[in-house]
Amino acid sequence: MLILIDLDGTLLPLEAWDPVFQDISMQIASKVNVDWVTIYRAAKNLNRELLKGFTVRAFDWDYIFTEVAHRFGVPMNIDVNETLVKYVRGFKPFDGAFELLRVIRDLGHRVVIATNGLYKYQSVVIEELGFSKFIDSIRTPDIIGCPKNCREFFDGAQVMIGDNPLFDVYYPAKFVDDRVYW
Repeated sequence: MLILIDLDGTLLPLEAWDPVFQDISMQIASKVNVDWVTIYRAAKNLNRELLKGFTVRAFDWDYIFTEVAHRFGVPMNIDVNETLVKYVRGFKPFDGAFELLRVIRDLGHRVVIATNGLYKYQSVVIEELGFSKFIDSIRTPDIIGCPKNCREFFDGAQVMIGDNPLFDVYYPAKFVDDRVYW
């Protein structure tokens, strides 16, 4: 059986990313003399704007923060992974996350992390935290060609486990063969 499981919000608290986004926001804010929260809000607003179109770019934080910097008149190119590597070892998975993956594997099922985060970020998190020992592969929008709202993202899956009512429940319920858990 192929079981898809979400990463952020399911195996790992969403807040794990806060230090990364705060650091990047502070880098930009320091160049324009505004509070980092202003930059962070602008990035989150652009993310929401892009999400309305269900584009892969909505999950490209390099693009989002670079665009926000440019909107504030700062000619910067942001590489989120440069900041991510400083913080990722401090990310704390939810209690039981590794045990869940191990049990699923021990039962003979294939486990694929299915996330809207782009591969270039999520592969770092998955490898550094040790999730890679328990999974068969990773599905991300940049690999599949669409966010978790298209049939291709769920091909072959019998189960989807996640936290987001839209991407981990509504869309999987349309495309996953058997069950959705959240």
